Amino acid sequence: MPAPAILGSMLLVAAATMLGAPAPDFSHWSRVLVQSIIGGYLGTKIDRATLACARALLIPISISTMWFVTATLLIGYALARWTTIDLYTALLAVTPGGVAEMTVIALAVGADAALVATVQVVRLIVSNVAIPLFARRRASQHLPSHDDSNGDSASDPTHGLHWIVCLSVGALGGFLLDAFQVPAGGVIGAMLAVASAQIVGVSMQAIPTRGRNLAQIFLGVFVGITFTQQTLIELQSSLAIIVVATLATLISSFILARVVQRWMRLDAETALLACAPGGLSLMPMIADELGAQTFVVSLFQLARIVLVILVMPIIFQILIKF
Repeated sequence: MPAPAILGSMLLVAAATMLGAPAPDFSHWSRVLVQSIIGGYLGTKIDRATLACARALLIPISISTMWFVTATLLIGYALARWTTIDLYTALLAVTPGGVAEMTVIALAVGADAALVATVQVVRLIVSNVAIPLFARRRASQHLPSHDDSNGDSASDPTHGLHWIVCLSVGALGGFLLDAFQVPAGGVIGAMLAVASAQIVGVSMQAIPTRGRNLAQIFLGVFVGITFTQQTLIELQSSLAIIVVATLATLISSFILARVVQRWMRLDAETALLACAPGGLSLMPMIADELGAQTFVVSLFQLARIVLVILVMPIIFQILIKF
């Protein structure tokens, strides 16, 4: 199973909270720190060569993000037309953005925030489990035996604690971007900070495997605690709606991945994870484990999240006028 540390902790905690176990209350800084560890590691994969490839991704990324917006409008409209859900709730429920962001917008426009949050959490968990498993299956025929020591010189005790530099630079970038309230700022800020250091010629030693695994476990916990008993109640009362919305979003993502794969001549794993409506923090880590192109996945995921968060409020302003 890909990313067992993330998926295992996520599913276990989700099951526990749904059964009534109290969810731990993590501080904001601890969440940003975990994101920074993950982002810092991803940043070590980016250098001048990968940066040169970014220009070629501009048009595909633009088209893929517009695909998500268009698919959201079509699926949301169909859901509102064929069910008793209002249009605002339907659109926010199927929008592949962040759970917190979509719930906040739902509260602001008077939509059913509980249903929106439930559909978003289910979509996130299903995407984070189903798509990586599918990508793993596609990669199984040509994926080499994975060796975590590859590119991880920190596993060699002779390298001492040089990885602390990577951790420090990543944390600085992560907390800085988070201060500006950038979505998943911890991941993006850390990745950009470490990548920038490497681009200017500063060699960064990756964080040891144990540290990354610990960060992945906490990341899975953070996702798992978003599933509550209220989520279970909403699941029971709106199961058909949630299933239809989740399947429609996943099918749209699979079609987009196929288009992107053929157009950009990417491997199937990279295309699937880049177009997955999953978490910005999780997908690049899973891409790294599967040997996919983490930089491509990160750019696609970031563009989707940012554009969706920017565009949806504008769409609602237009709908309000009509």
